[in-house]
Amino acid sequence: MADRQNPEQGFRPNDTFPVSQRTPHSTLGLHANRPATGLLASRRGPLVSRQDRIIQSTDIDALSSKYSAFLKGYLQDPYLEAIVNGQKHLSRPRDHVASSFVAKFPIINIGSYIRNYALNLIVDDMLAAVLPKSPKCQIISLGAGSDTRAFNLFAQHGTDDIIYHEIDFSITTAKKVATVMITPNLQKIIWPSLAQNEIPTLSSSGIEPNDEIHTPHYHLHARDLRDITSSSDLLQGMDPTLPTLVISECCLCYLQPDKTDHVLDWLSSHFTSGLGIAVYEPIGGNDSFGKVMIENLASRGISLPSLKKFPTLESQVQRLVDRKFTLNDGLAAANDIWSIYEDWIPETEKIRISKLEVLDELEELRILFQHYCISWAVTDGTSDSAWVKAFSKFSYRARN
Repeated sequence: MADRQNPEQGFRPNDTFPVSQRTPHSTLGLHANRPATGLLASRRGPLVSRQDRIIQSTDIDALSSKYSAFLKGYLQDPYLEAIVNGQKHLSRPRDHVASSFVAKFPIINIGSYIRNYALNLIVDDMLAAVLPKSPKCQIISLGAGSDTRAFNLFAQHGTDDIIYHEIDFSITTAKKVATVMITPNLQKIIWPSLAQNEIPTLSSSGIEPNDEIHTPHYHLHARDLRDITSSSDLLQGMDPTLPTLVISECCLCYLQPDKTDHVLDWLSSHFTSGLGIAVYEPIGGNDSFGKVMIENLASRGISLPSLKKFPTLESQVQRLVDRKFTLNDGLAAANDIWSIYEDWIPETEKIRISKLEVLDELEELRILFQHYCISWAVTDGTSDSAWVKAFSKFSYRARN
């Protein structure tokens, strides 16, 4: 759900409870494989249901939250402005996308910052440990949406060491393709070795809409995660032999539990070693705060099946254990976002962000952040594993 990038703890005016929180989302659009030549791929998707449209709209919610945090100085992202401009330019007037990009409450800005910081830290730990030992590693972002993490990683590490996969609805990936094609600095990230006149155009394939990109280091897949089963083939360019990190930012929580199981089984069955996963989503659906959160989400037509099915850190971790993410002496753990704020964020950063905006209700911040978590698991928990460093950061831990 990534893009999409930052917590959408969407508040209504005069509402003390979150309405939504969503970044990356999920699903739609299948496409025939093509050689990883850098050509654009395309396919017309089926008619989209009202429920799917609502879920897709949460990508804008999350993007606008991250953008608000960016404008306030909480985080830096040199590619975010291009993605925002692309969304404004490509969306229909009746969708009122431009009006979504307004200043958010401080609590939302802080939440966006923490979520971005924590997941970046997990990714950085993985890369720092893996790349000295492996020539390449792989990241798979479920429901990536308007996420910019791939672009930032390529800018920081280059394109030789990382293969990045993003999966989302066809309508969402088509907007991302179009945004890339009108943004020269994004084109240079995706096709670094091509001259400007060699970069493919939206009309290269002769079919509309263009909803996929495939290069040796970057794959944007138009795919509905609900169509995936444990026996489904890997998507184009996925390499099961590479150390791989899967990221789900408010994506799997939109699927029915059996569909989520299928996706997790698909991953754990194909990537039998060197696989890690980081899942960001809401918890606490069984307490009074969580119930109000569910009601507010329902008022927007949004349902999060996992919120009641996996309401605690323990159940979030057990889900990953049950889906065989801790085979071969693997590890699983989880933290709520409040614990991450307290334990992972350096004091210097806490001081810096405290000066950006006035936050009146620290107790409200604590309660809200205790209702979101990151759960994490790796298939190989041996002492020399690339993943063990991240395990030590989590307060709730489980070993298979």
